Amino acid sequence: MPNISDKVEVNDALQRSYFLQKWKSEQIAHLRLKYGNIDEKKIEKNLDKIIKDRLYNPFALLENNYLDKVANTDLLAIIDLIASQKPIIGGNGVLFYQHNAKDNPMLRWIKKIMSGRKIAKKTRDTYQKGTEEWAMYDTQQLILKITINSLTKYKEVA
Repeated sequence: MPNISDKVEVNDALQRSYFLQKWKSEQIAHLRLKYGNIDEKKIEKNLDKIIKDRLYNPFALLENNYLDKVANTDLLAIIDLIASQKPIIGGNGVLFYQHNAKDNPMLRWIKKIMSGRKIAKKTRDTYQKGTEEWAMYDTQQLILKITINSLTKYKEVA
């Protein structure tokens, strides 16, 4: 595993980083506005030199505690991830996704239990209150209700 204080090779970063490519194209556009007809290849060569001389792109660890995985990456890759996937950025560098943006098995499971409870209540209500069938479906929906309520912690995260 790379040392966090190490940095990624700049040539690699120049080739693959959406952020750096966008930065370069914006700088070229600004220079064209200021100086008119200017050699784009020459500007690009100078911008590459500036990036190589000044860019510090440290290794980083990206932890997904939802999937219990850790990825070795670098700062530019994280910036590109943020630009392309647009997560919600929270405190301490925590990235969140909207509920509907990523598959969430826990939320799917809770919704399935809730659907089962709804069916049990609907079926229960077709029987007269106090009958054996009514009591059986009432017990079933209560068990599902308790199960759902015990997952409140996960519903907030999900």
